[in-house]
Amino acid sequence: MKRKIVQHGNSTLSLSLPSKWVKSNNIKKGQFLNIDISERGLIISPEKTKFLSIEINFSNEREWYINRILSHLYTYGFDEIKINYTEQKQLSLIRKVLAELTGFEIVESNPKHCIIKAVASIDTIEFDNNVKRILFQILSQFDYFIEDIEKKSYSNFDETLEIHKVVTKLINLSKRLINKNLVFGKNTSKYAYNFLIGLLNISRSIIYSYKYAKDNNSKLNEIESNLIKKTKDFYQELMSAYQNQDMIKIKSFLDERETISEDSLEILKEKNPVVIHFFLDMFKEFSAISNFVIILNTNKENKTEN
Repeated sequence: MKRKIVQHGNSTLSLSLPSKWVKSNNIKKGQFLNIDISERGLIISPEKTKFLSIEINFSNEREWYINRILSHLYTYGFDEIKINYTEQKQLSLIRKVLAELTGFEIVESNPKHCIIKAVASIDTIEFDNNVKRILFQILSQFDYFIEDIEKKSYSNFDETLEIHKVVTKLINLSKRLINKNLVFGKNTSKYAYNFLIGLLNISRSIIYSYKYAKDNNSKLNEIESNLIKKTKDFYQELMSAYQNQDMIKIKSFLDERETISEDSLEILKEKNPVVIHFFLDMFKEFSAISNFVIILNTNKENKTEN
């Protein structure tokens, strides 16, 4: 591969970087690169992310607590975690939690402690493709729930729950990418993080409402069913808006959201207010999607990656 040298001023020479290499390494404007001089010439490489390690203690902790702590350390960007524990049974709980954390594995263990390391590089994983998978997984959750509503049975709940586990795993990975500074600048990262939290809450709301309807054998009437279908339609519009950075669809959603808010109190008076509450609550999370599309569009128009 050849590149033409361009002169700037009297003494500065520069060359352009291959676009394929730039994209695969998520090189952004203003980012520093490592330049090493070897016998064969210059070696240009991305600046290595900082290696983070920590040591923590577990003392007869429950699974939910272990899950929360390890998920937080994973998404924050830690690469090595030493865990001291008082009971061997906690090791099995730790292994269970690691199933949701892509690239994390136990590399050493004994009756008193274990060491977890990030054994897979995440530098080349594309954030956009990851998010697309999340969006389509959540769409499948909507489809299963609506199908069961129409059949007046809840036979697809277990499958929807498995999809939620996949969504959680993908969102954890996406958060880690952001915190490792591999995707966006500082300002955009805030919106991206809220966007991911919003998607996770949408997936959870589907599960919570689905479980309640299943446990209580709820029969939704036409008004309630139509609201759930309309919620799915809004979600699909926002999916499309994200994929195409379509501001027209975002503006349309923001206008129609006000109408939904005005009608929500009447809808909650129907037979199944708990189920409807979860779906109305999703409209708040939809705002996180619209806000992220707005900031991405702003960056595009101003040619920034802040």
